[in-house]
Amino acid sequence: MAAGRPEWTPAMSIFGLIPVISASDVGADVIDRLSAPMFGGLVSLVLLTPGVVPVAYSLVQRRWRAG
Repeated sequence: MAAGRPEWTPAMSIFGLIPVISASDVGADVIDRLSAPMFGGLVSLVLLTPGVVPVAYSLVQRRWRAG
């Protein structure tokens, strides 16, 4: 169960930002400009971390062992 825990933190932040992004009250245009990049960064974090980080680590480890 500990292996899936790091993905839950950004996932809960993404779910927490959904009401902020979909707001249409006074000042929502300013908050939308601030929350949209944060939302995109968290989504890319969740999608890239399981695939890119282990591959990059293994490539660096192979180069370190060979060199």
